Amino acid sequence: ETEPVDWNPGSRREPRSSFAAPDAMTVLPIDVRVAQLPRGDTTLLVVFVPGLPDDTTRLTARGYPPVPDRRVHTDSTVRRGLFALPLGEEGGVVGAHEPGARGPVTLPLPVGAYVVSVETLDPAARHAGRLREGVAIVDHPRDVATLSDLLPGRARGTLPGRLDDFLDDLTSSGLYAPGDTIRVGWELFGLGWTEERLDYALTLSEARGGFFSRLGRAVGFGGEARVVGLEWSEPGPDRTGAHFRATDLVVPADWQEGDYVLRLEMRSQGRGTLARDVAITLSRAATRR
Repeated sequence: ETEPVDWNPGSRREPRSSFAAPDAMTVLPIDVRVAQLPRGDTTLLVVFVPGLPDDTTRLTARGYPPVPDRRVHTDSTVRRGLFALPLGEEGGVVGAHEPGARGPVTLPLPVGAYVVSVETLDPAARHAGRLREGVAIVDHPRDVATLSDLLPGRARGTLPGRLDDFLDDLTSSGLYAPGDTIRVGWELFGLGWTEERLDYALTLSEARGGFFSRLGRAVGFGGEARVVGLEWSEPGPDRTGAHFRATDLVVPADWQEGDYVLRLEMRSQGRGTLARDVAITLSRAATRR
């Protein structure tokens, strides 16, 4: 019997496909983040499904003969979806799907262990992308403070006050250019039972890198790691349940390209610090998207 970890890259066992789907000649991996937003005995999965990945197999360029056309779709609408298969339990696949080339998809899941699949398909091109990973959904007590995964996005218009309004700002790649404004969203759960004040710190800093990068900084080479951030306080929620929050952070225009870490910390009196990280990449090529 498999466990969620067995389905994740880097684990001792990795799943491999041994056949081609009849409705897609080429199925390639896609690089996406599946964020978890805990809501008690259920968790909302949120993912931005990108467009189709490049066909790195280059079947056409290599002169391969055409495969038999076994179309199972009656139209050419691009589809994207988020699906979950319970492990070790009776029951079939549950999922959510949306038409369109790209965009966010959400799926609530009860407590349990799952194989989650993020999929996108272009029937006309017979080309698909897919990510599969193991996910363990745990119970979160309604009176214990919980901070969700971070949802990085692009700043457009005013800050949204609801998750549904934020989803259009969501991105999948975590790719930004120096000078961009990063919009980050998150949810709080387990608060609202008493009046309290929340202290936040949001920072964007260079990834620490490998051993030699750290050694260089320690002996005075390479300069200090770049860090920019915000600190603020606000009242806690006045009711229980899930509460969405968002803020914007401007990336300095003179920062170099490379890998960075966006980190949110939340503190309140009588509670430990809650923190979440998400990887961010700075590239000037992002301005051409």
